[in-house]
Amino acid sequence: MNLRKGCVRKGMDSIRMQLSDDERRTVEEHKIAPAGEEHLARMLDAEREEIMRYKWIASERARCDLGQDAVLDWIENHASAWRHWYETQNRDDGY
Repeated sequence: MNLRKGCVRKGMDSIRMQLSDDERRTVEEHKIAPAGEEHLARMLDAEREEIMRYKWIASERARCDLGQDAVLDWIENHASAWRHWYETQNRDDGY
């Protein structure tokens, strides 16, 4: 996905480090099958933080807020590997 394609120049002050409601719904739609509730909640919190970090870095590089395009890019290109990494790091998390 070309992240600059949907980029609308908004100025650096408008780049937010929190997901919008639409972006949050996108993340929730792509979550993995339920495990333990606590484990899943911790994993989703960590995943949201990683997505926000990715969105912020990608937006800084593009010099505009990429918004949901960056979220979708992370989900399509990084979510599977990140989840595998998270599970290997948190095996004794009661899962």
